[in-house]
Amino acid sequence: MPLTREQAQRVAARIAAAPALLPQTAEGRTELVDAILRHCSDADHAKNVMTEVLDGALKPVNLVAEIAMIAGRTRRPDQPPPGCQQCDVGEDITTGATRWSPFVHVQIRGYSAARRCDCARGRWLAARDQERQLGETPQMPRAAVTVPVDSKAAAAGEWR
Repeated sequence: MPLTREQAQRVAARIAAAPALLPQTAEGRTELVDAILRHCSDADHAKNVMTEVLDGALKPVNLVAEIAMIAGRTRRPDQPPPGCQQCDVGEDITTGATRWSPFVHVQIRGYSAARRCDCARGRWLAARDQERQLGETPQMPRAAVTVPVDSKAAAAGEWR
């Protein structure tokens, strides 16, 4: 089940356990919740990301960037990344979760067509389409994979 704003707010409230990381303004707290919604796939993923932020970060320079990095590194391979504004359909009225369109509409020579979005979610879905079509696991595009484990792993092409 996708992450709801209420769940993200509960996860973000855990940042109070580290007063040095706690945003001082309402705008800062809202941005923290928005970052969790943008980068985390579900409530368990958000909880794991916040646990890692609290366990490992003494005082990150940019808390939002830290959340994005950890969320990308800890996402399971079967979890699609969140979409972008172009493929955002809106909130589900019953659950409050963000709904994502699997396709975006484009105009090509006067004709309306649908294609996968260019964001990380769209590239992830396109790779799953290719996997189903070919019956094999495709190589993920470099832009769709998460951060390298370390510089030696990056040089060797090992990603998690």
